[in-house]
Amino acid sequence: MTRRFVITVLVAGIAIGCGAALLGDRVPARSVPTVGAADTAPAQRVPLPPHGPVKIAARAADPGGGAAWAVRRFVTRQREATFACLQLGRLDGTRFGWIAPGRPFRLARFDQVDIPTSCGGKFHAGMPSLSVATLTTDASNGLPQPDRTIIWGALPPRAASARLSDGTRLDRGADGVVLVVLPGRPLGTPRLTGTLRLTSGASRRFAYPRPGVFPPRTLRGRDGKVRPVPPRGGSPLRDRARVAVRAPDPAGGAAWGIVTAPSTRGGTCRSAPARIVGNRPASVNPRLGLATPDPFADLQCSDRRPPSAAHPLRMDVHLTSIPQEDPTGTVQLRRLNDRTVLHGRTTADVRAVTITTSRDIRTLVPDPRTHTVLAVYDGRLPGEQVKTTATLRNGRRVTVLQSSGG
Repeated sequence: MTRRFVITVLVAGIAIGCGAALLGDRVPARSVPTVGAADTAPAQRVPLPPHGPVKIAARAADPGGGAAWAVRRFVTRQREATFACLQLGRLDGTRFGWIAPGRPFRLARFDQVDIPTSCGGKFHAGMPSLSVATLTTDASNGLPQPDRTIIWGALPPRAASARLSDGTRLDRGADGVVLVVLPGRPLGTPRLTGTLRLTSGASRRFAYPRPGVFPPRTLRGRDGKVRPVPPRGGSPLRDRARVAVRAPDPAGGAAWGIVTAPSTRGGTCRSAPARIVGNRPASVNPRLGLATPDPFADLQCSDRRPPSAAHPLRMDVHLTSIPQEDPTGTVQLRRLNDRTVLHGRTTADVRAVTITTSRDIRTLVPDPRTHTVLAVYDGRLPGEQVKTTATLRNGRRVTVLQSSGG
């Protein structure tokens, strides 16, 4: 039984900003609000007052026939420095704003709180400045799916267009802005790799690192060449990944889960517990309905302390902070902020795991293929010893005490 806990922070991975800017005459919003869904703006705002004109630099139709998408461009001034900003949003007539899943249209203000925002203008090594945003379906059933995949940003000055490795074409718009809206694709796709077409007619390759995947270790051999070190436990077969276990979030929205995949060396690779969108670990912004790959939950294949006959249950604790918490859960359901996540692995002969805390008693059945269990609690369990009991098929019980880490 491992007695360790990990403190993580879920970061949406999206540059965001909050809004209320009128770009024309007011017309009625066409979206239908969800009854009881609060739309309270987060307290912290970083205003970006426009310095000069504001314009829609790119537009794109919605694949499902909904409100059109757009990128708004403006220049702001901070501490005597002037730089350009782009904001991704939706159009309701002439109004620029945002539509979260199951929510009404709302206007967008000039700041960095609650709509995707990118400010700057530097193109490192001539690379384009691109982002991928994944809008999910309504997460109220706990099982959100990718609904729209949006590629937006800007091309460097001498680039006429770009084409991603999957064939997606990015045409240069006003001020180099690009915007493409696709039907929902699996989280983490398309990869931001491809070819820039320059105005001179030449081309240049570019590649962003895969989100959440850290580069392999390397060693320099006697011949002076640097070679990657094969990872302990092999590499995950990502096309065979599946969600092994799920657990509902106490405040609603996307459920938690652990994703597993076979290893190239015959073992099992596991992700850390995370919210799940489709079948991928995700960082979720519930107010925007946007998800990005969770950078802390990539599949890991090494298993330094697997369960054994002497220790049929190995448990870990994650203490997780959730920025941009949805007020529907925290206010209406009276749930605490943060999460305590208990997860573990068992031997094949464990038929049930019972977790006893001051909150409740839960009996879980391990996943039959990967022998994984998962439980999620709102808030923390300060100073508490969690009792976990594994019941084996022969009736034997093994009980261990686990620090809650709170």
